[in-house]
Amino acid sequence: MTVASFDHSRSATGSLPEVMKQSLDRVRDAYGRHAAYTKAVRQLSAMSDRDLADIGIRRGDIRDVALGASTRTIA
Repeated sequence: MTVASFDHSRSATGSLPEVMKQSLDRVRDAYGRHAAYTKAVRQLSAMSDRDLADIGIRRGDIRDVALGASTRTIA
């Protein structure tokens, strides 16, 4: 049986303006991570197989590598 849980540490607390600011900050952060992911996928996909091999990446791993990079970098 699967039980859903809610992470209360990320829930907004405070006045309405503070709650709105926290929500907008989370949206902005998510957009930045998505933009970083998209940019990394685009750049790595443009590289040749030989260039990818030189940096230790297989073409099939591009999305995984980009996902890792996007969680560390916010553009």
